Amino acid sequence: GTEDKASDHTNESTGEFTTIFKNIDEARNRIGTILLLPTELPAGYELDWIEWSKYDDQRQYITQIYKNKQDLLEISQLIDSVRSQDKTFIQNIDGSFAEEVVVDNRHIVFTKLGGKIKRAVWYEDDSRCEIIGNLTEEEIVNIIKSLDKSPE
Repeated sequence: GTEDKASDHTNESTGEFTTIFKNIDEARNRIGTILLLPTELPAGYELDWIEWSKYDDQRQYITQIYKNKQDLLEISQLIDSVRSQDKTFIQNIDGSFAEEVVVDNRHIVFTKLGGKIKRAVWYEDDSRCEIIGNLTEEEIVNIIKSLDKSPE
């Protein structure tokens, strides 16, 4: 149906080209193998939308939003082959150092964003990846384990 059609938008001043998808298959087809899609989500979460922005300098930004009633789960990838090696050290809101766990060779740093909201950040290939949500560490780890590059 028409609801599957992605909407495209170009911002001439920033050289940003943005597409919003409501359909995972269409996003996968258009974005290709760099898109990290979760094959497992906590119960109740469903895709709301995926936003894909491309910039003139080759950077790409992909945000996936999943919803469970009032709770949002955000999975984002900043793909930047030029600056991907700038790994920033991550601190908690209160300035304490965040803990790092290793999952499937991914070094994941967990930070608390206040309340029950947690953020996980890790680097993969040329991407800085982030998951933010009202989830337990275990749930976030399970999502990360399930993240799969699209089938070739």
